[in-house]
Amino acid sequence: MTTARDVITGAYRRLGLLPLGANLDPARAVAGLNAYAGMLSAWAADGIVAGSVTPETADLDDDFPLPARFVEGAKALLAVELASESGIEAQSSIQSRAKKAYAAMLAAFVNAPGAAQDRALTALPSQRR
Repeated sequence: MTTARDVITGAYRRLGLLPLGANLDPARAVAGLNAYAGMLSAWAADGIVAGSVTPETADLDDDFPLPARFVEGAKALLAVELASESGIEAQSSIQSRAKKAYAAMLAAFVNAPGAAQDRALTALPSQRR
């Protein structure tokens, strides 16, 4: 199972801030965990309910709360969040991947209500009964 640590580590690696084989240092772990929890909270506000993780309750060993198909996208989304905190800009390929991943998450988790119009708005006066 993928953990929060895996997502955070992957995000830092995508930004080139964590070499392969290196472990998260404590400062990056805390910053990454806060950004991760904030990202999940923001998703919930948009209708993507991914558990009830907050910065106060987040743990590096928590399981990633969405299906495995969203892990790579979550790493890209978190990389974009962490880039600004790290004083750099995420590569355009990471930004593009993050946008596509978020659109996929919205499509999978958010159901738009059916639209309907009152018949009085669509029928000509001569057609009304």
